[in-house]
Amino acid sequence: MTRLTDKQQAFVHNKVAGMKSPEAAVAAGYSPVSARIQATQLMARADIKTAIAAAKRMHKATNGTPAPREADDDVDDNPKNRMPKDKYTDAKEFLTDAMNHKHLPVAARAEYAKALMPYQHARIGETGKKDKAKDRAKEIVAEGGKRGVYTPKGPPRLRVVGE
Repeated sequence: MTRLTDKQQAFVHNKVAGMKSPEAAVAAGYSPVSARIQATQLMARADIKTAIAAAKRMHKATNGTPAPREADDDVDDNPKNRMPKDKYTDAKEFLTDAMNHKHLPVAARAEYAKALMPYQHARIGETGKKDKAKDRAKEIVAEGGKRGVYTPKGPPRLRVVGE
């Protein structure tokens, strides 16, 4: 039987603690983007199932008291490790807080930063022709309004025709 990695052991611990599979995967350090897939793959493995069953038996044998853990194993145990707010109504605000949370794994913080990118920076090429034309017109006006396509024409010349 192969030895479980640290992430896999954390996943097993989180499952025994009562978390749903995707939540347990994210808390163990897996990417939030692929948490469902990773959790499904982990739950399909025989060694993970065996480890979960053994951990549940040990949990029952200790009369339901949780097994001792290292201080940094679980983010929710220590109040200083919790998110600044209990509820978020804005995704951008949550992603910013999660990205800046110093007690989360670096990999998870990087995933939050990736998810936050579209909120803060437009992709290259997402601006259309009209937007580029407006920006160019503003540049021309700022340069002193040289005569060109974007500067207004002067008043029309009046002439007498046909005499």
